[in-house]
Amino acid sequence: MRFHSHEMEIKCYLCVIKKKEKMKKLILCAATLLAMTTFVACDDDDNNALPSYMIDFVDAVSNSDAKISSITTDAGKMYVPTSSISANTADTTYRCVCTYYPEESATGETLKAKIYNITAVFANNPLPHKAFEKTYEDPLNVTSIWLGGTHINMVLEKKTTDAGTHKYAFREDTLTNEGGKNTAYFTVLHQQPLEDAESYSETVYLSMPLTNYPDADSIVVSINTYTGKKQFGFTY
Repeated sequence: MRFHSHEMEIKCYLCVIKKKEKMKKLILCAATLLAMTTFVACDDDDNNALPSYMIDFVDAVSNSDAKISSITTDAGKMYVPTSSISANTADTTYRCVCTYYPEESATGETLKAKIYNITAVFANNPLPHKAFEKTYEDPLNVTSIWLGGTHINMVLEKKTTDAGTHKYAFREDTLTNEGGKNTAYFTVLHQQPLEDAESYSETVYLSMPLTNYPDADSIVVSINTYTGKKQFGFTY
């Protein structure tokens, strides 16, 4: 399978989920915070201070007009945006990080939210060893990692000079059954370009789907950090 590169100048390419692709051999999938599409809803009055807002990983759905029609948090709350936000593709679900303000609504009314920023994140399904011709585990700092609904959400940091495109993938390592409990093991793969020296830190958002592992009782994710490889376990 060819590289999936999300490279951004002015226009960007959204990492689309829930859309099957034919796969041959995959080396690594490319994604970076700078390589994600960002939609921003601006306030009419720039002098107004922002109210208290939420920042969540969400599933954003576009309608037939290629507008974001709803966002759903990992807790299952669905909000309708109060302003028009364009997406690249109609009738598609995007995995995103969203900054928003939930508006007050009466009981039974549709929940609405003002969207300040919504950014598509890398969220490709994990692939087995055989899907990779070669793998890289260049280090990343782990700011936070948690189980959110059917995803493992990650806020990471790479050290970079912004030379070249960093590439990411999720590798399925093994599935075990001990004492009747099923555990799925994964590794976060990261390839840093040879021309990109480790300099300042830049945030990277990743979200690993678990929908292909409904029988897993536990999830273990390995990440190579700047202080060595670390494992993070979750009850699913």
